[in-house]
Amino acid sequence: MKNKEKREIYFFSRLAKLINEDAEVLDALYYCRRILNISRIRRQQEARLCEGGREQILLR
Repeated sequence: MKNKEKREIYFFSRLAKLINEDAEVLDALYYCRRILNISRIRRQQEARLCEGGREQILLR
């Protein structure tokens, strides 16, 4: 095997490894984003409930 072929094999194996690592990182980021999004929605719902409770107290 020539040096050029060895370099190409090394390059493409490293590239494949990096792509695989990127996919794992992207999966983790997507999962974290979903969790953050869910917690943001939950906070908004809690804020609406608090505002609704405040309005009822003020109406009494």
